[in-house]
Amino acid sequence: MLKVMEFPVTNLLGMYLYLLIFIMVAGVLTSSILFFIPKKISFAFSNSIVGLSVCIAIILWWFVIF
Repeated sequence: MLKVMEFPVTNLLGMYLYLLIFIMVAGVLTSSILFFIPKKISFAFSNSIVGLSVCIAIILWWFVIF
């Protein structure tokens, strides 16, 4: 395991790695769910849903780290 990931609150790189993981998981999960919906929704609406899920992931990251 990376030395950075041991206790991420003590260094900025570890905190940003966890943030990147949260954002990527939220974006990929939401995008894949929207991809498999039989009735396609508009591009702008699907992007707003993905953006909202990323914002929620950032808030969750904030509560997990601090």
